[in-house]
Amino acid sequence: YSVMHPFLKCTLTGHVLGMLDYFLKGFINGGTFDPDFSLTWGPPTAEKRAPEHLRGHVVDLKQHIRRATGRSYKSLREMDNTKTDEIGESDAATDEPRSRRQRYRSAFR
Repeated sequence: YSVMHPFLKCTLTGHVLGMLDYFLKGFINGGTFDPDFSLTWGPPTAEKRAPEHLRGHVVDLKQHIRRATGRSYKSLREMDNTKTDEIGESDAATDEPRSRRQRYRSAFR
């Protein structure tokens, strides 16, 4: 569960809110894991952390959205990286850090 009040844990409402939070974070990052895989994750082991194992359960949102709608998709992370490439880490005119100039701020790690 994401951080939520204990009253909501193990309830349908808590499950829906947790999955909504999970999928919204996936849209920010451009991919998510299959819901069944996520719900049965359990304690992480070296085998579970292996990139090959994880890649087998990733839902690439670019491909998924292209197949489902025929449209392209760009995650917020990609948009942020594109903006960094275009303007660099600081504005030469103001010498202001990029983090103060961006249009949105993300609290996700």
